[in-house]
Amino acid sequence: MALFALLTAFSMSGDAPISCAMTARDTDQPITISVTLEPVPSLKDRPGLYRVMMGIGDTKLTANAQPMTDTTEDDVMFRAKAGSETSYTLGLRRDGAAAMYVARQGANVTLTGHCQRHERWFHGWLTPTD
Repeated sequence: MALFALLTAFSMSGDAPISCAMTARDTDQPITISVTLEPVPSLKDRPGLYRVMMGIGDTKLTANAQPMTDTTEDDVMFRAKAGSETSYTLGLRRDGAAAMYVARQGANVTLTGHCQRHERWFHGWLTPTD
């Protein structure tokens, strides 16, 4: 019970969520969306896989954060699904540069942008998966 209270206090610390502004320029009209990422420490976390709430507009989705080990930069990938037809994959670099791929049935789009307030969490997400 004490561990639950500690994790709850840690996740409810009042910190502002990670905030990302993403834009798709390769569509007929530019699309701009706001994405938030709120780390939710959990007993289900394990090295290399962490729980996060992903907010896309007014929609909140359960997501996972994991380090991207196949890149030369320090990168973290976030994945979330909205039902069976839509998935979101967001890649975030240590410097805040971000890219998001939205896969929808018949309409896939790539957005690029920048995120803020990720620094506090970034080092923990990069822990080795071994």
